[in-house]
Amino acid sequence: MTMKRISGIGVLTALFGVAAILCGCAPARQVIPPDVPTARVRFRLEYPAAQYVYDAVPNECYLPTDSTGDQITSVRYSPDAMRWVREASLQRIGMPAEAAVPPESYAEAFVIAGKPVSLRLLVFGASAASVSSQVTFTFQPGKDYEVLTDHRSGSGYGLNVSVFEIVRSGDAFRTVPVKGIVRVPSC
Repeated sequence: MTMKRISGIGVLTALFGVAAILCGCAPARQVIPPDVPTARVRFRLEYPAAQYVYDAVPNECYLPTDSTGDQITSVRYSPDAMRWVREASLQRIGMPAEAAVPPESYAEAFVIAGKPVSLRLLVFGASAASVSSQVTFTFQPGKDYEVLTDHRSGSGYGLNVSVFEIVRSGDAFRTVPVKGIVRVPSC
């Protein structure tokens, strides 16, 4: 074998190794069986940051390092990034859009409805290295919701997580705050 062919095989082997590592490290996306009732949920960030939303174990309290279930979705809100970079990671499922909401600030996903669901929200942004929150809420089947995360509100590094139902109002849509959100405290 020539030296050129050996180095080519080495590069090819390295590329396959990197691809295997990257594919193995990708988070599992939540898969909901077709017979399970769902709600459509828009996960939105109030300010630029990166947010990861996971299915969580319902507990009395949690630690940010506690294990989670599958990843539901992620949002990388960066208005300064090039448009194709911003749009490459957006997950859309056909929810009603609001003109006042920047399209790069949210992602949409189906979430199990009709029973309490615990969500772990992890946010990485300029104002905080890493903050998290865990909430439990019962989404109603067939309805549309928005989960808004504001990582700059309040004092310290807390997250303010609000849930709104998206309702039709004439030819437009509006958000209505919902009750029944349980914020799970840190242990």
